[in-house]
Amino acid sequence: MAQGNSISILKATTLLGGASFINLLIGLVRTKAGAVFIGPEGVGLVTIYFSLLHLMRTGFEMGIGGSGMKQLSEAKGKGNVKRMGELFVILRRLYVLLGTCAFVFCLFAAPLLSQVTFGNPDRASDIRWLALNLPLVILVPYYGGILAVYGAMGRLAKNSLFSVLLGVTFSILMYWRFGVKGIVPGILLTSICAFVVAWWYGRQIAIPKAPVSLSNFTVTTKSLVPLGLALVWNDLLNWVLIVYKNGYLARELGLEANGIYSAAWGLSALFVNMILGALGTEFYPRLCSVAHKADEVRSCLNEQINITLLLGLPGLLATIVFSRPLVALVYSPAFLPAADLLLWLTLTNFFRIVTWPIPYAFLARNQGFVYAAFNTGSQILGLAIFLVAIPIGGLEMLVMAGALAGFLTNGALYFFARRYTGYVTDFRSAANRASAGGACLISILSIKFFPAVLGYSIASFIFLIVTVICMRQLLTQVQNHPRLTHFCEVSPMIERTLDLCRLILRIQ
Repeated sequence: MAQGNSISILKATTLLGGASFINLLIGLVRTKAGAVFIGPEGVGLVTIYFSLLHLMRTGFEMGIGGSGMKQLSEAKGKGNVKRMGELFVILRRLYVLLGTCAFVFCLFAAPLLSQVTFGNPDRASDIRWLALNLPLVILVPYYGGILAVYGAMGRLAKNSLFSVLLGVTFSILMYWRFGVKGIVPGILLTSICAFVVAWWYGRQIAIPKAPVSLSNFTVTTKSLVPLGLALVWNDLLNWVLIVYKNGYLARELGLEANGIYSAAWGLSALFVNMILGALGTEFYPRLCSVAHKADEVRSCLNEQINITLLLGLPGLLATIVFSRPLVALVYSPAFLPAADLLLWLTLTNFFRIVTWPIPYAFLARNQGFVYAAFNTGSQILGLAIFLVAIPIGGLEMLVMAGALAGFLTNGALYFFARRYTGYVTDFRSAANRASAGGACLISILSIKFFPAVLGYSIASFIFLIVTVICMRQLLTQVQNHPRLTHFCEVSPMIERTLDLCRLILRIQ
């Protein structure tokens, strides 16, 4: 049975991971098309509209998806088919109700939202059209949740893939045909595609049906909302600040500057988000299983940070070295000012990867308040630095201050982790982090302050040396891990690639 479970988990991870990677490539095509057809100003406007849409969805959805799926999974584990049927009906009604409320609110509050975001009510008409998206994007997770609860990972992967593919296709057509005026229709068509595809795959699952009384609906809703709000608080705060920051940038420096900053931030986080998303899926359940043992929690966190560094550091250094061609390739030459911002944003993301597992320890040890309080405090610090940096030095001062904020937040996080979880970094982990941070900082300073040839030569040399070291350590760990070795040997291509790497790096 254990072997069967491992195979199922591996299959699910492979399917969803492959779909995510393809979605990333498709998203890069949309990014490139947007850069070519609507330019920096259009990209800045798209960023604001999508951020506003995500904020409205997160606020009105109230975390019902997370709390509802938790109860569904529990009922399924107990074999309570009747309760599952009731929950499906209740969730569907709640999603429809919340989507309708979001639509009505956005429709009537459009002038106010435009005033708060852009500093004037001129975009109210666009925001009213965006309101049509809300019932659709709020309902999409319901059908995706059906697939997840029943373990239909193949359909879930197809749902993700085809919704993105269709949405990107229609967005590009709108950008190409109408330019900036095609942004809102493109967003609406993207939402329609996501809903239709999710509905198509969700309806293929035969879900149980059960009558639901008004009292049952009310009682269940009261149990769903508190947990949902607790789960959604950090996301909601994050999207509020994203919308505010995008609007502030657009008002103070213009939509073009906002587009440049959004492009730099998107590229800097692209590689890191892929790694953290893949690692987080497996890490949190493993951490929860040892949460009652302080020594094992400490060991688990240090091990995870070291693995993340080995995987992420070469990508961060490559982003620094190839910042200019990367911006030109993914966007266009009009976005080249983003390359200078990308350097410092890479350092900010370095601080993310060396601490990302630590907040999970608060959740694993049932210290959700500490987790929420820390995230709220770090968000407030980031906002304060943002508001101070923009008037003083514009975008470049902003990204440099963001890196400083990352450093300060890390220090505070280590203090809280030691106070509430007993976490203390070991000497090896501390040395690895210091060396990796030094490599990133020296590469950035070399490119910024040395002549171009010398600066890029130093950064390239550091990148090559660090990549070799990281690959040697990763391959050694793969070789010493029987399950990983067996997994790699399943694919002849992967096995031959590993043999070639071992030969080049002289690993026995």
